[in-house]
Amino acid sequence: MAYLNANIPATYAQIRKEYLYDLKKHHGEVEDCIIFGLSSLGGRAILFHALMGNGAIFYRLPISVDVGQEATAAQDVAAAIRAFIPAAGVNYQATAVGDTVEIQAPASAGSTVNGATIVLTIGMPADHTINLTDVDGGSTGEELISTITGYQYYLNAVDTAPVGDITGAQEISRYIINRGTHQQTPKISQQIANTSVLDLARYAHIQVLELDASGVTDLDTISGDFAMHDILIVKNMSAFVVTVNDLSINSGNLKLDPTSFSMVNDNYVIWFMYVEDPTDGLIWQEIQRIPRGIDADSITDVELADLAVDTAAIRDNAVTEPKIASNAVTTDKIADDAVTADKIATDAVGSDEIASGAVGSDEIANGSVGSDELAADSVTNEKIAADTIIVENVATPLKKGFFPVPVSWEAGEQGIFNIKIPFDMQVDEILLSVTKDIAGTDPAVFIPKNNAGTQMGSGQIDLPAGTPIGNDGSSQPDSDNVFDAGEVMKFETSKPTAGGKAMATVCYTRLAETP
Repeated sequence: MAYLNANIPATYAQIRKEYLYDLKKHHGEVEDCIIFGLSSLGGRAILFHALMGNGAIFYRLPISVDVGQEATAAQDVAAAIRAFIPAAGVNYQATAVGDTVEIQAPASAGSTVNGATIVLTIGMPADHTINLTDVDGGSTGEELISTITGYQYYLNAVDTAPVGDITGAQEISRYIINRGTHQQTPKISQQIANTSVLDLARYAHIQVLELDASGVTDLDTISGDFAMHDILIVKNMSAFVVTVNDLSINSGNLKLDPTSFSMVNDNYVIWFMYVEDPTDGLIWQEIQRIPRGIDADSITDVELADLAVDTAAIRDNAVTEPKIASNAVTTDKIADDAVTADKIATDAVGSDEIASGAVGSDEIANGSVGSDELAADSVTNEKIAADTIIVENVATPLKKGFFPVPVSWEAGEQGIFNIKIPFDMQVDEILLSVTKDIAGTDPAVFIPKNNAGTQMGSGQIDLPAGTPIGNDGSSQPDSDNVFDAGEVMKFETSKPTAGGKAMATVCYTRLAETP
């Protein structure tokens, strides 16, 4: 079976050690060897024979076992870069990934042209030669910044390059792993006083803005040569309050939700992204803020200025019972008509949350408090100020009422009678119930009239002659049936043949009082 195997020139290499242990251990380790032969089997890839440093021979190893000279060289070059410390300029770092060397630059550095020239001689793995030459000249303290890529990096391989001159240097920015996640995000300290506009330089895609305020101030606009989707993290590092405002307030270019954010100290942070809004154009759009909300019971009536909280400042259903300390909301803290039904969650306000007499008619918008907004038994006499509940704020069923009037057609008891009305009302229906049989021959006539003596339309009731006790008659007046408080309602009874009695029940609806 000799034709299955063939000798090849001895080649020095490294193999992945896990292949020598059935892929169960020593992962990521390598071992020196000499490849001296190969094997060819039908239907299979070519396999190799290797002699190890300890004399052991492994047959029929796949080609993937070989690390390769390129990968070994990449590891050596990366190690040399990490070990090299230049006389001036950027101290680059490097990582080998397969046969590729990734070069990293530290944060807040760039525009340097000094470094080192690397001469790599590849031979056997043990014979790699790397010569480093320090390029002392060519460094510059000037920071060159691209609005697209951020810091710019240069290298000049000439060891006589003059300091501060990048003539002849090669830009290597696109080869640099710029500010990886293991590196620090650039920070910018900016003073802000008596102005609401900041003009910033762009150092990176993500950067931190630390505000140094000399007094209480606003921030409305952040300008500069920024790129789409840049991220800016803003902190207040001063002892003064900085209020960040939405563009709807002072026509800036910051878009917030909600419309302002008062940054009291360095615990207050807000994140922005630079985007193009269809309506407002290029703006900084808020994407997060800290702190976001308010702890329960943290704001009492002491912290709130009178009338400071109006309906526009409270989201619908945002204020519930656990958020309000007992007796914290008094009439001085609520603007007239500021609390409507939309602002009160069902059952959110109980009797414990309202001080006695605190809510008068001026504090409640007409029609804003329905039965869903009141917890059971939460409204007691102590909670209602005198004369604050009027007719128009009462549910329709509570405006209904009635009063009885005795009626007679007996001899000497017929005629026109007056009843004084104590409040504004409308007569809806009149019911006559016979309490003594109506005498024969002719009907008993009952005519209701208004204060002026005009008969109510459709209001007359005629009880037929001979109607026995317990029977009824009714009418539903449809005109001249409205009365103001203090007016009189008139009833006229007539029957040529005397005899009979009834009880009239007048059903009414109370009306809003006339001013």
